[in-house]
Amino acid sequence: MSPGWLVVLALLSAQRVHIGGAATPANGIVAPEVHDMIWANGTTVPKVLTRVEPQYTAEAAQTRVTGTVVLQAVIGTDGSTKVVKVVKPLTLDLTLSAIEAIQQWTFMPATRDGKEIPVSVVVEVHFSLENR
Repeated sequence: MSPGWLVVLALLSAQRVHIGGAATPANGIVAPEVHDMIWANGTTVPKVLTRVEPQYTAEAAQTRVTGTVVLQAVIGTDGSTKVVKVVKPLTLDLTLSAIEAIQQWTFMPATRDGKEIPVSVVVEVHFSLENR
């Protein structure tokens, strides 16, 4: 079975936006759940359009490394994602795997009063081998 992972985005100036869900029994991969949200000031959150799944490295899976990579990223007005800081790394190239995957995600950009705006987010990528 595939190792599980979960991605959670937190907008730095707002409440958490849950982008990941529970692992599916068939393949162990986490399915996305995106919740539409509009803040009081007329700002909407970005919505995932495409995503690339982070991969366990063979060595990390073999040595059963688990944990969370925490990244700071910016979702641009074009919907692209750029990781700007590693807040909490993991060993055995899991940090690199998380960065490479998240930077390939595309979003419908956040908007304020109908205009696209960049937003800074904290991304948590949870790597778990439970039930695998």
